[in-house]
Amino acid sequence: MWFIAWRNILIVSGMENGSKSVIIYCFFFLLLAIVLLSLSIISIKKLVDSKQFIRDQIAYFIQKVLALSLITYFFCFFSPENSSKFILSSLVIFIVFHFIEAVIIQNKINKRDLNG
Repeated sequence: MWFIAWRNILIVSGMENGSKSVIIYCFFFLLLAIVLLSLSIISIKKLVDSKQFIRDQIAYFIQKVLALSLITYFFCFFSPENSSKFILSSLVIFIVFHFIEAVIIQNKINKRDLNG
């Protein structure tokens, strides 16, 4: 029951093509979240233990930007009428994940410095 109500909220909020758009939009969110989580799991330990922190941080940032850009471009090409929603959604997801990762990495660095 809650899924139907949630689906109707998404359709009313401006999705033009009904249930097909809702499925595409949900798949877009899931794909972005999976890519960002997998990149962060792979890279956080490497970033914390790195001797060349700035270089590794920039490389990780570029990987995140490229992955999100490619996924967003694919979905904008696939569904051009919803392209502004995809672009804004990927931007919000990127910013939220970036700040969460910054807090996690900083906490791990602080614990490493305290433990020696």
